[in-house]
Amino acid sequence: ITVSVVLTVLILITIAGNVVVCLAVGLNRRLRSLTNCYIVSLAITDLLLGLLVLPFSAFYQLSCKWSFGKVFCNIYTSLDVMLCTASILNLFMISLDRYCAVTDPLRYPVLVTPVRVAVSLVLIWVISITLSFLSIHLGWNSRNETSGFNHTIPKCKVQVNLVYGLVDGLVTFYLPLLVMCITYYRIFKIARDQAKRI
Repeated sequence: ITVSVVLTVLILITIAGNVVVCLAVGLNRRLRSLTNCYIVSLAITDLLLGLLVLPFSAFYQLSCKWSFGKVFCNIYTSLDVMLCTASILNLFMISLDRYCAVTDPLRYPVLVTPVRVAVSLVLIWVISITLSFLSIHLGWNSRNETSGFNHTIPKCKVQVNLVYGLVDGLVTFYLPLLVMCITYYRIFKIARDQAKRI
């Protein structure tokens, strides 16, 4: 089996799996909960990643050169950063939602309301767009270069300066990862304590 076949299969599985999640929630009323709003948001994010980013990433890796020009390089890198950021932030919100449900089930309906879920979903996409399209197209991420496109050897990569790297890394990886580790550890402890009582 060639690398291209493996990558194609993985991309198709990504697309199909996330379409199934969206359809399941859309067609089954019992699955239309506030928690599943985050699940659907994550599925849509990963579906877009499978449709708009992964095919070009696979072609780029296999051909070892960027064949789609400078303009699309900026669009491609922006989409990549935006969707990966949105995916991580959705996972972050899912962990907070589950933490509230497990640690304070009686107050959960008060803490997690439709308005708060809607606001958090909007914030996820605002942060993702700000750290991707806005930052990249305004050059906030660049290291005194116009873009990540190299004309000599056609390559396409995200330029990252120190400030952008620190802000992006903290907001989209380290802080969410820390919070997720803490919340899931607390959930695990509660589940273990309850299991001991049974």
